[in-house]
Amino acid sequence: MVIHCSAGVGRTGTFITVDYLLKMAEEEGKINVFQCVEKLRTKRSNMVQTQDQYKFIYLVLLEALTFGDTSISLKEIGQCRKIMAEEDWRTRSNGYSKEFETLETFCQLFQFHHHREALKICNQIKNRFPNILPAEHVRPSLLSVKNIDGTCGYVNAVYVDSYLRKEEFIITQLPLALTLVDFWALVYDLSCTSVVTMSRLQDLDQTYAAFWPQYDSNHYGPFQVKLVSENQEAEFTTRYLTLQKHKQGAERQIKMLQLNSWPMRDLIPQTPNSIINIIQEAEAWQQERGNKPILVTCWDGASRCGLFCAASFICQQIRLEGSVDVFQAAKTIRSSRPQAIGTTAQYTFCYQVAQAYHDTRTYNKRENIEQPH
Repeated sequence: MVIHCSAGVGRTGTFITVDYLLKMAEEEGKINVFQCVEKLRTKRSNMVQTQDQYKFIYLVLLEALTFGDTSISLKEIGQCRKIMAEEDWRTRSNGYSKEFETLETFCQLFQFHHHREALKICNQIKNRFPNILPAEHVRPSLLSVKNIDGTCGYVNAVYVDSYLRKEEFIITQLPLALTLVDFWALVYDLSCTSVVTMSRLQDLDQTYAAFWPQYDSNHYGPFQVKLVSENQEAEFTTRYLTLQKHKQGAERQIKMLQLNSWPMRDLIPQTPNSIINIIQEAEAWQQERGNKPILVTCWDGASRCGLFCAASFICQQIRLEGSVDVFQAAKTIRSSRPQAIGTTAQYTFCYQVAQAYHDTRTYNKRENIEQPH
């Protein structure tokens, strides 16, 4: 096997180490990461260059040796869901709950990330919930707003990877009155062109106010936001906005999608198609605007945002691979926001999204074949 790595030998060494240790585990039933890396570096000193790469080796091995391959062929998804729904009479749990418990165990590792900025006294009042904080390695910083000490502004938000791209999403809590400027600074500074709101404001208390202009325009600090048009439908409301800073430069076009069909009392949306449809709307607009990050927000910045991102991950994987890995989708989202996909019901719903999206694509392909040319 010949391995090329444009980024240098560090990644190549990491790949070789993981490959070797997986084979070692299979043949000998044990592994020795330190010994393997040490031996590799005697031959080429800059193999596995960083502490992060060394940690990554452990994470990959932990996942591979504990969980194995969790991907499912779309041809088998119906049968797989049927088997997973069967309840074990001894434990009174099914395959979904067992897989979710495994996810919970693995994701405890993500609880140890540092939250230095979030815990500063000046920033604590900007967090809706003291247990939902952004880790330093995934936290975006604001340029248009500064902290008291002159450093880049703080906002309770995190980057989240999609199946296709790193940092395709930014998820954040619905803004407080004192963080309205921070919210629009986040949209502006990170060049977001799509804003997806997963909560109905009428279900929430008075601390959750509308953060967009109801009629013509509003000013939020240095930002002017204008409402251009609004279209309310059963599933979601579409708003077109413009965003401008200090009335200078071109106005930026923002598309806001607000999900209407998921009342706060419900643990999951009424149908998978409501999530799939809003994902497709947001992704289509995003692609037209050069694949800028999609900003996703909900009441706590975790539970509903996480479901949107996981569902998007699943749809992208189905389009590109013809398979689905719900475990990997949920793990990816929770590596940035550990509180996301926090219930068995939401985890099970991700499988429903996969089934519904696959069925829709199969039906559309059949329709295209059957239509006369």
